[in-house]
Parts: sequence; C-alpha cells; structure tokens
Amino acid sequence: MWRASPAALLALCCLYSAQAVQFKGFDAGGSRKPEVRLDDDNVLVELLWTWDEDDLPTMIKFVPGSEQVLVAHKLGTLRLYDSIDSGVNAYTLLVDMTAELLVDMTAEVNSIHDHGLTSFEFHPDWDAGVRKVFLLYSGEPKDIRKLPNYAAILADRPPDYGTGPPGDHGQTWGDECPCLDCDGTGANLDGLVCEKPYYLDRFSIDLDAGTATRDVTLLTASCGSSTTHGPTDLKVIGKDLIYGAGDSSQVATLDYGLDVDACFDPNQSAGQGSYRCVRETFGAGKIGRIPHDLLDSDKELAFEQVELVAKGLRQPWRMFHHKAQDRLYIGDVRNGDPEGTKSERIFTLSSACHDHTVSSCDVGNGDPEDTTSERIFHVDGIARAPQAGAALPNFGWPCIEGVRTETLGPLGAWTSATEQEQSMPSAAVDPVASSRRIQRSGHLTVASERWLGLLYQNGFLDWLDENGLDHCDATVAAAQAFIDGEPAPADGDPGWQAPIFEYRTGIEDPDDPETCFSTFAAITSVYFHDPAAAGAAGALPSKLAGRLIFSDYAKACVWYFENGADGLPDTTVLPKILMVDTGLINITQGPDGAMYGLDYVNGRLLRMSVIEAEAGALPAVKQGPVRP
Repeated sequence: MWRASPAALLALCCLYSAQAVQFKGFDAGGSRKPEVRLDDDNVLVELLWTWDEDDLPTMIKFVPGSEQVLVAHKLGTLRLYDSIDSGVNAYTLLVDMTAELLVDMTAEVNSIHDHGLTSFEFHPDWDAGVRKVFLLYSGEPKDIRKLPNYAAILADRPPDYGTGPPGDHGQTWGDECPCLDCDGTGANLDGLVCEKPYYLDRFSIDLDAGTATRDVTLLTASCGSSTTHGPTDLKVIGKDLIYGAGDSSQVATLDYGLDVDACFDPNQSAGQGSYRCVRETFGAGKIGRIPHDLLDSDKELAFEQVELVAKGLRQPWRMFHHKAQDRLYIGDVRNGDPEGTKSERIFTLSSACHDHTVSSCDVGNGDPEDTTSERIFHVDGIARAPQAGAALPNFGWPCIEGVRTETLGPLGAWTSATEQEQSMPSAAVDPVASSRRIQRSGHLTVASERWLGLLYQNGFLDWLDENGLDHCDATVAAAQAFIDGEPAPADGDPGWQAPIFEYRTGIEDPDDPETCFSTFAAITSVYFHDPAAAGAAGALPSKLAGRLIFSDYAKACVWYFENGADGLPDTTVLPKILMVDTGLINITQGPDGAMYGLDYVNGRLLRMSVIEAEAGALPAVKQGPVRP
C-alpha cells in the first residue's frame, strides 16, 4: 500500500479553491490545510497531532469509558495518552504532547512497505473489567521450524537463519529483504522472498500503571514472504473477534507458490501463492472470526479453529461494522500503478448479490482504458452465528476482480464486462485459445471473450490452465453468469460476490475532473458515523452522519455517498468529494461525537466537527474533554 512518498502524493492534488469551513492548528503546525468540500462556516477542521515520516501511526482508538487514547504505530509501538487534548490548547498543535510507551515490539515487528503493526482491538469483555487488547502485525518469524517449507529452504538462507532473535529459533530480517542471490548465500528471487508470519497477540494492560504484558501469540493468521499485502484490521462484533489478512503473495512476479519460499506448504497441492486466497485451507486473503470462547486461550490456536467469514481478498485494509444494518463493510486495496491498471473496491455480501441481481451490485466508475478497480464489499448478518452449509462469501481474487457491464451510461461504465489487475510480465496469450478450459465448461460467450483475454493475459488463469488446476473454475463460472444476467450455474461458486462499488483512476467529479484523479489507488478507510452522535457542538455535521465515508491513501482524497430511500448508501450515484490532500487510513468516532482521522499522507491527526450546535441537535450522548 505504501507505494509513494507523501511529498509525491501531494503533487497529485489540485490547488485549493475558496471554502467556508474553519481551520485550527495548521498555522502553528506548519502543515498544509486540506481542501474540504463543505460550504459551511460552522464546520471546523483541526490539526491535532503530527508525526515524523519515519514514525507514522496506523490506528487510533479511544479507550472505552475513558478519555484516554491508544495509538498504534507501524514500526511496532502502542502509545497511551491521557486525553486527545492532553497538555495543550485544543486548537493548537500538541507539540509538547507526552506519550507513555505502552507496548514496544519494534524488534519483533517487520514493517517493510505494507507490513507492520496494522491494527489493535479491545477485548469484547473490556466493559466487564477484562483489561486486554489484541494486536495484529507482520512479525519477524518467532520460530522458523513452524514455517511449512523451512526444511527445504535452509540451504538457501544465511548460516544464522533461525538462531534468533526473536527467541532461540527466530529470524530477524530487520525491515528489509536482502538479495541472497546477489551475495551467493542462496535463492530468494533477488530479494523478493523473506518470510513474515502474520501474528495476533493478546496483551494484558494496566492503564493506571502504564504497563502491558504479552499473554500469548493467539494465532498465526497467515504466512507471507512479499513486501506487500499483510495483515489488516481487527473488529469486535458481538463477542467475537474478526480479523483480516492480505494475500501474502508476490506482486513483481506471478506467484503460484514458490519453492524458494518457506511459506509454501509442501503438504498441500499445487496452486498456492495468490491462489491461496480462494482456497479455504489457507489463511491468506481471508477474513476470519475467532469465537469468544477461544479469545482467552492460554495457547496458540490452530487455523482450523478459526471460522472463515470471507475469502478471495487482496488486502482488506479496513472494515466497518454497521450495527444497525448488521453489515460488515470491507474496503479491499488493489495495487495501484502508473499505467492505471489496478483498482480499489468496496465489498458487501447482500441477498441481491447472492441472487445475481445486476442492478443491485453492478456499480462503479473508472476510465474505460483501464482494466481493474478498487472495491467496497459487505457481509450481511455478520453478528449472527454462522449457518451450517452456507456458502462462504468469495470476492474472487485472484480469479477475477469486480465486474462492470455497460448499464450505467453517464456514470462512465467500463467498456469490458469486467476488469482484472496485474499488468505483470507474461507471455503473449491468445485469449480464445487460452480460454479452452472455460469453453469446455460452457461459460464462454462472444461478449466475454475480451474479458477472458484480460484474465489470461495477466497469467493467473493461463497458469492454472497449463497445469490442469481448477482453483478458479467455480469463481469464473459464477462471475460469468452474473455478467450475462443469468442465474448462477450448478458448477459456479454460490458464494461469489460482486462489489457494491468499484473505481479505478477516478473517482471523477464531472465539474472538476482533475481533482482526485490519478492512476494510483489504494482504498484505506470505510466508515459510518453514528447519527445520534452528530450535530451537537463539537460533533460531526449531521449531513455526514450515517453516510458511507471512504478514503484513498494514494489519491489523498476522501469521499462520501448519499443514502437512498432505503437508508443504505446509494452507490448508483457517484460519491461526493469530502476532502482533498488527505489520505486517511483510519477513521474513528470520538466520545465528543467528532470524527477523527489518521492522515498517513501528511503524518497528522485531524478532527472534524461543528462549532455551534445545529438547530434541533441533541447534546452528545457522551462528552469528551472540555475544549478550552
């Protein structure tokens, strides 16, 4: 995800136009103001904190029932603050803020590129006095003997590989991946392959004493060796813990499962690497649920004890549980590139998608010359117990990414039936000849030949075809039926889902096509603000509450959808730009009702609220620190 410097990304945004919103703290902080597309002088945007570029945070949360704040940093620290306004005026930069270092795991966390300490969550029984938190991170291997292919790759690793730290059998790469081929040590694809398990640890914490003790590494969610697409998010839903894991595979080459990789599992069949995302015996590319009764285990859980929530994801960086809808919204990151061939998406799982109703799920916007999109998904009924025999939601990666038919006209429908990422080098492919496997299944139509050509040219389906593997057959069959407006075939995956929204180089504003328009894309936040906590003085404007807000770190922009008559996000209408020059990777609601966002592009924490209470607004349910 972290593919361009903040300075470079700032150049993507347009010059600021006149705006009515008020700003605080930016002059003192020396930070450039974002452009806020709200014509309302009662709206206040504040710069609260800033961080150095080499010590950026990934998540902020308010401690339940307290004014205290916890902030996780990518390098591997968790920091405790007395209050969001501790020690300074609420409207000035907190230059003298002091943080108690609650957890320091920098030596154990591998933070190369996408990796690091990405998320944390409070124990679901926190309100009952259980003072524990869960941390999700890419780690230096704690014990190489647990890596599935370690014995086969030992000869290709340095002599001290697996001698610690961490522990006596761990390995420290030091936030880099050295080229072992270059110095004659062994083979790791010229520095592409360095193993990084995705760990979930449970800590007991004492906020009064400012101390934390690790109880256990509760789960190894997946094993990845690339520099991208690591562990993502944590959410407590009901009493269970939901986590996300990226696809853990290489992006610079077609990753079908490499024998120089200690994450390759020799006990499982061919077609691993990226294909693990649609295979349910692997943790890569999944959203998983750890039941409440296992959260306090005193020993590490086996992957088989996890209940899978969804598969076929690339990097579900952030999720949001809408409690009233009982729906989990998922923003899945694509791999942006200067040619505009990658894409972002927002996913949901709804009955309309299960029924292959095109008008309900076939939405998005992008440049017709591009081939893939960012997407938003959702999973319905997420708080309910899993239903026996129900199909596991499948979002398609790497078999397919999103779909687009030419039904939205002025919204800029794509010219191909679908789009697929990965403009990786591959041999020239004859789309029709290479689609013989699909032809044999009876799912190739004249209208879809161009679409299948895109899939085969990137190498994923072609490699499966050449090796006689069927990992993607059911996914492709279901997607093709969706594209053709037909019921799902018997050999199609009944769990395959289209995104509720997807975009590529856009999202274009017809009145301002240069703003937020770039060929890089990385969807990094999906968020709803509680309408009951809006409109009061110091709370978020009510016009934004209850709307689906999402951000793209690479485009450095934030958008929101208006709701339809059913109260759900109307993704048949393009979203509106909310902020420019702002790449939020974490958005949260404060006890004061304000919206807080971590702007990774600019290394800062922002707060948005109204200055004076809106007419008819009720006082905030919870009041945070009184602002001077």
